[in-house]
This record gives sequence, C-alpha cells and structure tokens, in this order.
Amino acid sequence: MDEMVKRNKIIIRTSIDGVLANVLLGVFKIIFGLMASSPAVVSSAVGNFTDALASVVVLVGAFFSFKRPNKRHPFGYGRVEYLVILIIAIVVLDAGIGELSETYEIFKHGHETHYTVITLVVVIVSIIVKLAHGIHMRRRAHTVESTALHAVGSEAVHHGLLSIFTAAAVAVRMYTGYSLEAYATGIIGIVITAEGVKLLFEAIAKILGHSVPTGLRQEVRQTILHNFDQVQGVYDLTLHDYGPDRYMGSVHITVPEDMTAGELDWLERQIQKKVLIDQKVFLAGISIYSVNSHDPDIIRMRDDISSLVTSYSNMAGIHGFYVNKELRYASLDIVMSFNEKDVRGKYKEIRSAIQQRYPEYEFHVHLDMFID
Repeated sequence: MDEMVKRNKIIIRTSIDGVLANVLLGVFKIIFGLMASSPAVVSSAVGNFTDALASVVVLVGAFFSFKRPNKRHPFGYGRVEYLVILIIAIVVLDAGIGELSETYEIFKHGHETHYTVITLVVVIVSIIVKLAHGIHMRRRAHTVESTALHAVGSEAVHHGLLSIFTAAAVAVRMYTGYSLEAYATGIIGIVITAEGVKLLFEAIAKILGHSVPTGLRQEVRQTILHNFDQVQGVYDLTLHDYGPDRYMGSVHITVPEDMTAGELDWLERQIQKKVLIDQKVFLAGISIYSVNSHDPDIIRMRDDISSLVTSYSNMAGIHGFYVNKELRYASLDIVMSFNEKDVRGKYKEIRSAIQQRYPEYEFHVHLDMFID
C-alpha cells in the first residue's frame, strides 16, 4: 500500500508540474501569436492547453486511485487510470481535428502574418521547454509504470517536435516571404490526430482486457514451483488486471494423490502468502489436480495419451491427468492454441480418439486454450 501511495504522489506532483508548464507556455504563445497574427503559433498554443487538460485528467485519476476499496467497488479504483487514457485520447483527437480544420480555413481564405525575431525566439524557447518537460514526464512515468502519465509525456514530446515545423514556417516567412503556415498547421493536425487514434485504441484494449505480461505469469509459476516441493505442476494461471500492479487471479496446481485435506489447506495458504509477497498478486483461488504418482500402468497411459494429443496440429499437450481404476474414470485437460480455427471439431476428434484407444474408461476431457 505504501508503494501505491508513493506512486500516486509522484503522478500528482508530475501532473501539477505539467498543468503549470503548459498553461504558462500556452499564454505566452497566444500573446505573441496574436501580436504576429500567426495562426501556426496560436495553434501551437492550443496544443499546450490540450496538454494541460490532459495533465488535469491524470491528476483527477490519481486522486481517485487513493480511494480505498468499498462495498460498491471491492477491487478498488485502479482501473480509473484506463478511463483517464480514454479521456486523454478524446482530448487529443479533438485537438488534432481542430488543427486540420484550421488548416482548411487557411488554404481556403488565406491569412496575413507579420513576424519578428522575437516571435521566432518565443517559438524556439517553447520547443526547448516542451521537449525538456515531456522527457521529464516520460522518465517519471517509467519510474512509476504509469501508462497515463507516459501518454501525456509522449504527447508533450511530440508537440515539441512538431513545433519545429512552426519555427521553420516562421523563419521561412521572415526571410523569404513564402508562407508555409498552412503546411505546418496541417502537419501538426495530422500527427496529433494519429496520436489520438493510437491512444484511443490503447485505452479500449486496456478496458476490454488484455493478456497479462508473460514475465509476470512466468514469475508466479516459478515462485510456486521452486518454493513448494509438493507442487509438481502449475497450470491455468488466470490473472485479472484491476489497475497498475493490481492483479487478482486463480491457478491449478498438480499434487500427489495421497495428500490429506489438512496438508492441502496449509499448502494453499503458503502459496497465496508467497505469491502476494513476491509478485504482489492475490490468488483468490487455488484448484487441485491430483496426479497418479505410483501406478506404472497409469503413468504409461498418461504418456501415451500425451503423445496422441500432441500429434495433432495446434495442440500443446495435456495436464491434470488422473485415473481412478476402481470407478473406471479418467479426467484430463487438453491444451489447444488460439491459432486453431476449428476448435470444436478438433476437440471432438481428439476426445473421440482418446476414448477409442481406452474404451474401458469413461473419459472427461476438458479444453484449455493458450496464446502462442
């Protein structure tokens, strides 16, 4: 909890810095842009106010993250950060479309501009400040692993780089008389709009839910396997993302068939505690696969069925294999790739092949999917 509080405080401080820096830069640009009657300089100022608004949104999201879980939201408010990214994407899209609209008006009606050396200096200074601040925000975002803060910092860096086009247009107009304002504003509009679309898709992906980083999944598996000798396999790890560094999930573990209920209870509690400490993942449920460890006939049967399953394309193997000779009952999970097009057909075919090879047993075959 202390780490989350520290993280949110860094995000809040960085966001406040972003609001102040962008508002001051925006006012600065508008004053000199109007004095020079320069739409490119004024449109660049609009970008500063867009960044300021984005920082405000991140700030509000960080304050929400401080709220404790409650009856209505028992898993906390961590996913607010993903809504923040969505709002930022909409703000950026609106700014980009506005820039494109301004470009159209310039091409259609033209616009007379009057530049001075002071105008050029103002634009150059704003570029330096914007780039420095954007890089600072991205570094902070990397430190606290904040996607929202990184999005705002990247937007600031992009605006700083795009302002170079504004400076070039000003310099060309001053020293050659050619007007490139419409082109500079158009480039700014296109890039900002593309940036907004990218953020929008990223936000939607996070809200819909996406696969948990492979590294974290591997860490959880290795923690369980390497610290508990009774565990012979870890499968079906499912993790749900409730915000940055807030994961809850479940897992199946394979253990010897002769473990008692008391031993299993102790084992599950120790696994939950270890994974929570090491990976900050709360395993809400740990299911048990019992494995036949002593009967050589069943072990040969398991190896034979494993070879049969993996002989099919897009099949990774089996797990959770257990046989009860007295009840003539067997169960297992087959693991199929998401690349398989005919999931239902392939499952039925494999299940039938297993049953035909060992007709004396009643097989319960379950299907698991894995991501390549």
